[in-house]
This record gives sequence, C-alpha cells and structure tokens, in this order.
Amino acid sequence: MARRADQQKNVFCLETYSWYKGKNRTSVEPILELLRRMGRCDYLHRDVATRSEFEYFLNDYLDKVNKAYPILYLGFHGSDEPPCICLGNGEQISLDELSEMIDGSCSNRVIHFGSCSTMNMHGNKLNNFVSSTQALAVCGYREEVGWLESAAFETLILGTLQEVSFTKQGMGKFDRLLRERAEHLYKTLGFKIKVK
Repeated sequence: MARRADQQKNVFCLETYSWYKGKNRTSVEPILELLRRMGRCDYLHRDVATRSEFEYFLNDYLDKVNKAYPILYLGFHGSDEPPCICLGNGEQISLDELSEMIDGSCSNRVIHFGSCSTMNMHGNKLNNFVSSTQALAVCGYREEVGWLESAAFETLILGTLQEVSFTKQGMGKFDRLLRERAEHLYKTLGFKIKVK
C-alpha cells in the first residue's frame, strides 16, 4: 500500500563505521536527529563494518516489523567501478549483490545511496536493480561528493520525502521539489533518481 503525503516515512540507516572511527566523528546521524527533532520522521541507525553485519541489519530492515521505515538510507563510501558501496573493512558490496540480498522485498520503499558515484551507471543496470529489488525509487549520486554539500542535500532529500506520497506520481513531485529547492546542489552532486 502506498504511503500518503501526510504520513511519516521513517528512515532506516545503515552507515559505515569508518567515517567516524578514531578522532573523526563524522556521521550522518545528526541529519537524522535534526529531522526527528523537527517532528518530520523517526529513524533507526545501525553502524556497519563487515559484510555479515550489513547482511544482518539489511535483513532486519526487510522484516515486516520495520515496514514503518520505508526509506533505506545507505551511508557508505561508494564507487562506480563496479557500482557498489564500500564497507569500513575494505569490502565492497556491488549493486548486483545488494539486489540479490533484497530479492524483491522493497516494494513501496525508497533506497537512497548516500555514497559517491554509486548511481553513475548505465540506465539498463539501474533498471535491473530497481526491478529486482521492487523498490518504488532508488536515488543517489553520480559524482564524488563533498561531506558538507551532501549533508545539506541529504537533509533536503529526507525532508522532502516526507511531503510526497509514495507513489510514482509522488516520486516525480519529489524530484521536481528537489530541483526547485537546490538546483545547484542537484546538478553539482550529480543527483539521480530512478522510479519503478
């Protein structure tokens, strides 16, 4: 069932621990906390270092218990050769592997790659990923992104998703609103969205 524009769309975030190990305290969690404090959405945040942790928490996300969290936010390093996310221990999970892990279980959900270059792929490959995951939409960046700029834009992404219905038409509105509100960042970061 599609979510209406007036329903909260909570966020389930998997994030690489390597961004903030040691003295570096960088994390996407303050973005999520800001949105929670504004009453926009709630969130669950999980630190991920290894493939087994990633698989464990992804399976937790896909459990029907977490259907109130239709936004999967993947905060990792990324690459486009091949399109993948990079775990803190140096392992990579390609989009092909991720689609196999999800195996059609993301109906009426949005997957956001908060990672550099992961969305820099041929349209057929992206179409296959959306089809095999059954996600309503997949979005992220085609370019290398700076931390400050991407944090600002991701606040807009997650906030704007709260304003639209989770339908094909709603995702079109979401894309238009992002372009209107932050056209420069949209273009500079190489934002891309693919709707089912």
